[in-house]
Amino acid sequence: MITVINMTLNSFPITTVRGLEDLELNAVFDISPRASINLDSVIFCNTEKSKNSDILRNAHDTLPTEGALFEFEVTDFVNSYTFRFVCDYSNYKILSPSETEVGLFLEESADSLISFRGADINMAFLEDAGYLNSSYYLNFPYIVKNRKTDLEKIQLLALTYTTLKTIYDEIFKIVAIATDISTLIGSPLGIVNLAQSLAFLILNVIQLVKLIEEAIETFIPPLRYHSSISLKTYLTQAFLYLGYSVDFGTWEENPILIPSKTDEIGYKEPITNTLQSGILKPNNYGYNLSEAIDLGLKLCNGEIQIKDSVVHLRPKNDPYWNLESGYVMPDILIEQSILESNGSRKLNREDVYAGKTFTYDVDDSDMWTIQDAADGSNGDRRHTVIVKPITTVDNKRVNLNGYDEVKIPYCLVSKKDLIDELIDKFIPDLLTTFLDIEEIKTTFDEYSTAFSDLAESYPVFDSIGAYELNRDGALRVENHFFTKPKIGVLEETNFGNDRIPDNFNDQIGASAIYNKYYKWDSLVGGVRNPLDLNDTNGKEIFENVEFKFNIKNFSLILDNAYFTTESGKVGRYTAINWKVLSDRVTSNYWVQKNWLINTEEKQV
Repeated sequence: MITVINMTLNSFPITTVRGLEDLELNAVFDISPRASINLDSVIFCNTEKSKNSDILRNAHDTLPTEGALFEFEVTDFVNSYTFRFVCDYSNYKILSPSETEVGLFLEESADSLISFRGADINMAFLEDAGYLNSSYYLNFPYIVKNRKTDLEKIQLLALTYTTLKTIYDEIFKIVAIATDISTLIGSPLGIVNLAQSLAFLILNVIQLVKLIEEAIETFIPPLRYHSSISLKTYLTQAFLYLGYSVDFGTWEENPILIPSKTDEIGYKEPITNTLQSGILKPNNYGYNLSEAIDLGLKLCNGEIQIKDSVVHLRPKNDPYWNLESGYVMPDILIEQSILESNGSRKLNREDVYAGKTFTYDVDDSDMWTIQDAADGSNGDRRHTVIVKPITTVDNKRVNLNGYDEVKIPYCLVSKKDLIDELIDKFIPDLLTTFLDIEEIKTTFDEYSTAFSDLAESYPVFDSIGAYELNRDGALRVENHFFTKPKIGVLEETNFGNDRIPDNFNDQIGASAIYNKYYKWDSLVGGVRNPLDLNDTNGKEIFENVEFKFNIKNFSLILDNAYFTTESGKVGRYTAINWKVLSDRVTSNYWVQKNWLINTEEKQV
């Protein structure tokens, strides 16, 4: 069939554009299964039929902050597809009175969203534009629980007592001096002694106040609040500003980003969203939109697609990707590339690692993050799997090597847990010898019921219990300030307040995220799908394969690079070069193939 191109510029029909005579469209599928196509340079020229250059210049001069829309329709008179490009004025250049050069980027693509339109978007920008405000911020509860030893606590109490006694003695001394002054009017020595004692008393009172404040913070630290923001809220509002809605698909978790804290201000009432912005600090990863998108993709092992003004940021294992695929590749194309040496083939050995790790960060300014990382080295904060041969002939010849690590530049929250604290203080031996944790929690619940009954008769017990239980589930930090941001979740728990839930590790812990999303990448049979040993991330990769490809085929691939073969295998294009007017493509793609045998994957 004959293929033709029809073009418009800001809705004005135009004729030939220099640079499109032998048009080749290079579609790249990286983090997105939807094509990214950028034309570095095209030249709009005035002709007898249309003033192409003048249209572009007028659009630029009228609205220099917003690129003109260049559309061209490729049709064979049966099938058609319209490409919508935005003029990139960073490459705007006047070549002659009748010629103007400009770059082009695809209107709806992940690349244009991140690299062009979203390049300068950050949290402060959206706040200034009104897309982020106090209604979007969350009051994240926290307590400062220092790591003083028992000896340090005893010393603090002793020093408080000594200071109090010193004040007591000094008051009696002042009374005595004042009595002497009344009998020895004008005694210079008495006046000096009185002044010295008053000054010493004031210094001791100041010290006592500080000691009492320190004792309260040490033994019964009050609940405070620090403003934060949900990652999904930030992404939703940023995409809304750019003109898109968002669909997170099967990514269920709602991670909350807690900014680093550089001061000792902590509000004791949950009203921080009106007093304090919840946006990240400029040096916190995720402050910029491009970083926030990357963070989201890491947390769900995801891909991103823009289609029909909707941003799809979904996990790779979301059924959406295959369900949306409309292209079926004939098996003959694969067979021809194998038999006729059309292009090259290889296996995805670059995806084979001897070890893989998903890990959260630690913060030297908050020792709780370090302790929690040490206590749960392969679970909550860090999760590691290894891949090794089941049988070996000679270990010196093993080809499994390399290490892959996904690092999240956030510290996972450390939860204040009343039960755990009671266990640590009162029954550590029982924990290891007689009782298990579930038995202890059951016992605690029984005592809680009795405690509630007691509180009805003696209200003081109710207030004490309410105070302690209200702090349960708060973020535990060593100091009021911390240098690295934290990540967590909040749910309505005790007393109807938002707290860190008991199962937060099951939601966003390192092990949970790996097993929900990252085991999908495993090449070891039975890992991502225990019911199908052939369902793995093993791939046969085809590069520089050439075949006929019409506009109908290309339009399907542009929207979603995933496809199925006639025999039912899953595949995905990674790059396509389409010579538009000749209906030929040179392509790179992969087809699923379970090729890695004699291996097992273990969590260590």
